[in-house]
Amino acid sequence: MKKTTAILTAAAMTAAMAMPVSAAEEVYRVNCSSFGADGSDVWASLDTDGVLTVSGTGGMDSFGFFFDDDEISPDYPWKSSEDANLIKKIVVEEGVTHFDMVWQTPEAKSVYLPNSLKTIDLFEFISMGEETEKVFCAPQTFLGDPDEIENELTPEKIEVLKKKTAEFISTYYVYKGTDAEKAVSLMGLKIKNMGDINSDGQIDLSDAEMILALFADMAAGAETNNAEAIDKDAADTDLDGKIYIKDAAEVLDYYAQNSAGMEPEWNNIIEKHS
Repeated sequence: MKKTTAILTAAAMTAAMAMPVSAAEEVYRVNCSSFGADGSDVWASLDTDGVLTVSGTGGMDSFGFFFDDDEISPDYPWKSSEDANLIKKIVVEEGVTHFDMVWQTPEAKSVYLPNSLKTIDLFEFISMGEETEKVFCAPQTFLGDPDEIENELTPEKIEVLKKKTAEFISTYYVYKGTDAEKAVSLMGLKIKNMGDINSDGQIDLSDAEMILALFADMAAGAETNNAEAIDKDAADTDLDGKIYIKDAAEVLDYYAQNSAGMEPEWNNIIEKHS
């Protein structure tokens, strides 16, 4: 406890220090709405850092391929394949309910999926792992009921699927105790729990201490201690793009509830500390 308090004090002293802010400019912005009865209004904008932000309300259109004079052309909302190759990171914001695009962005190395997501093609979700290094699912990202997925995929199909996903490069970051965790585990995808910064399979005091130490080091511009032993991506428990004191507080909250025999709800924990 004394160690945790000392780290917290050090972190608090550095909290006022300015962190780098991206000065990225917008490259282009395109409408990706489904134009269906849901009245969707979804846009995707790419900036000079290679970040594609999908924002708005409702569902995206479902993209695929179309035939033109016997030639097969990709059907996506980019001006050219060169533009699609500029995309390095995809962030889908809250409000978007359907997502369909990743397999048309071959250079995207990380994808962030929101709570508001209600539908996504299951096999497109799986295929993210072939080229995308990291997929981040918010606590209530909808991937379908794991029991229904298991019923749809026979044991034989699951075994074939697991052999294929074993070769994937991606790690799927999910929250412990969520349906997304169950679904990703069922499909044999590489999995990591948010908050488990030391990758020991537990979310506890040691993770909170390491997050606080990491924040203090980053705020002070110092070298991160035990850099090889920590997962910075798992430390950003609220997926806001920053590692901060509240991330450690969320881990402590989860640990306290779990230790008391409760069933922690990550979405409630994050909202409480926002």
